[in-house]
Order: sequence, then structure tokens, then C-alpha cells
Amino acid sequence: AVETSELASWKSVSESVEKPLEYYSNNVGSTIGVTRAMIENGVSRLVFSSSCTVYGEPDEVPVDLRFDACWSNPPIRIGKAALHGLLASWLDRLVPDGSAHLVVHRHLGADSLARWLDGQGWATVRRSSRKGYRLLDVAAGTDAPR
Repeated sequence: AVETSELASWKSVSESVEKPLEYYSNNVGSTIGVTRAMIENGVSRLVFSSSCTVYGEPDEVPVDLRFDACWSNPPIRIGKAALHGLLASWLDRLVPDGSAHLVVHRHLGADSLARWLDGQGWATVRRSSRKGYRLLDVAAGTDAPR
């Protein structure tokens, strides 16, 4: 079964009050983008989490739980080190022939993220680019050290 996990929302309450339109645009817009990508690729099951901090960190998820696929608009603005740690935690949970599909804006580092993913052993291909957004297809990792 192919399923989608969406973990894209910004979560700062104080900042969301200061910048409500930006938060709405990101949180609703990213979900719409992931949903469109799912439809275009025949994926019909969605596991939605409005915030990983609300519903659980990767360490709190059963260690043997694996995913066929993960679709996400990753939270780029959490910082590079935190983002890399978050992605590593979830990408390592892909089944051997699984894949992740990430929607990232080029101005937020989509191309450098793709290079980092490749360098970590997750073969990454830019499937498409539209309106500044990149859709990155990421294959389940090799045994490369992280």
C-alpha cells in the first residue's frame, strides 16, 4: 500500500499571530501542493500531522515502522542541522524500495538539499520544477554513513 505522510506545517503560535497570511499560505498551501502531487501520482492514502512536535518525534514512533513513501514539504526554516536530522530520521524509515517526494522552493535551498541528500546515500532526482518549487524524488538510502 502506498501512503503519504505530510509533516509540513509551521507551528509557532506567536509568529503565526504576527504573520497570519504567511502561516496560512505555508500550512494550507503546502498541504494543497502535497495533495495535488498525490493525485497526479495515484496515491490515495494520507497520514497527516499538523506538527511533528504535537503528534510525535521520530524517536517516539515504533522503531520497526516503515513507509513505502513519504510526501512532504519539509520545514526548511528550522535550520540546516535540524532539517538534516529530521529528514535522516524519517528517510531511514523507508522500505528498501521506498521513496520520498519533497516539495522545496529553490530560494529555500532545494538544490543544495538535493546535493546533501545524494551525498548521504539517498539518490535524489529533481522530477519537476514549477513556479520556483522543486519536486525532489528521493530513493531509500544505501548503507552510506550519516
